[in-house]
Amino acid sequence: MTQTPRDWQNDMEMCDAATPGPWQAIDVADGAFVLDAEYNVIAAMVEYTDDTSFAAEARTALPYWIQESKKWREEALRKYPTPEAYEAACTALEKHRARADAAEAREQRLKPEIGKCLVAGNSLASIIMGYELPEGHEDWSYQTANAYFYDTYYNDRKSAYEGYETWLAWKAIMDVSHNLASLYPDTPAPAAAEDPNEVLRRNGIDPTGWTWHTPAPKEGV
Repeated sequence: MTQTPRDWQNDMEMCDAATPGPWQAIDVADGAFVLDAEYNVIAAMVEYTDDTSFAAEARTALPYWIQESKKWREEALRKYPTPEAYEAACTALEKHRARADAAEAREQRLKPEIGKCLVAGNSLASIIMGYELPEGHEDWSYQTANAYFYDTYYNDRKSAYEGYETWLAWKAIMDVSHNLASLYPDTPAPAAAEDPNEVLRRNGIDPTGWTWHTPAPKEGV
């Protein structure tokens, strides 16, 4: 069945022509009735009590929402001079809303991945702590860190390389975390570095007898 398009003016005239409201629905042994404010019977139904409630509420609900729709449509047309301009604005709004919803969905997928990076940063911080770096190493430039590790462990280039690369990874994760904290205040702060022995215990390993190796720096440093 083809639905006839609604015309708010015709619908409002229909409301105005009906018996004034409010109406009320009453259930009795013989059925259900819709009564006006003077208790005159508007409609009687034998079985469908939900319909009587709907009919009674519709007497005031329908005119209310027609007037609300009229008010907001007039406000919209005041800003948009033609119905076509209004419809174009609504279409553009739907596109913006769709993009916003897609961005929100991407953000929700990104958050757990950020959490994984923070866990990795905490693990790297535990390793960095073992190097006993000088105060202020959090703010080193890449060049300063490179110079420190290769100068300190000049006789063990493998250790110098591993130390510098570990610092690079840790520094990158910490910087990302701090930047995210400014964009999203609810981003968890990076956890403080843990004692390596505590990392073992948390993973069910008894640290007794373990020796944490930190390459010996050159003499005089």
